[in-house]
Amino acid sequence: MMTSHEWRPWLGLTGALVLMVAAAPSTGLANGRHDDGGCRDVHGKFSSVAVAPPECTSAVGLCTSGQLSGSLNGGTYAFTMNTLNTVPEPEAQFVAFFTGISTVTTRSGTVIRGVDTGAMNLNPPGTNESGRFSTLLSFTDGGSGYLQIRGKLDLMTGNATGDFKGEICTP
Repeated sequence: MMTSHEWRPWLGLTGALVLMVAAAPSTGLANGRHDDGGCRDVHGKFSSVAVAPPECTSAVGLCTSGQLSGSLNGGTYAFTMNTLNTVPEPEAQFVAFFTGISTVTTRSGTVIRGVDTGAMNLNPPGTNESGRFSTLLSFTDGGSGYLQIRGKLDLMTGNATGDFKGEICTP
């Protein structure tokens, strides 16, 4: 379990929400599994590349496809951004909230889909943490659970890297 001081460097505007969801009560874990045996803690790193139209159907023009490591090693994911809106705060004009749909496919072929919500730093490339983001992916189809995701999107290429942790529950 990370301590609060380890989280501070990457917490953005959605960080408090991510922490509240992660701290919400759940059933007891034993060796990373819930009592029902269908849930497991997951963590690792990811890397992705931009996906171009016609495969990318994003209204804002951003889709990625990537590889997962760690406890989801061999898995893949796909992300389609649906909205991207700057915050109405004059002193944080570079911050934008986004939503999208993500699909995770485990190495065994299980497909889990969910809603991805987060915040991103849209400073020009090469300046002041440009492309840093923090998201919460809440699974809604094919399973349940969540992933807390943090990373950096290269605003020039659309490629991203970062890490994730959370819980995946499958039937």
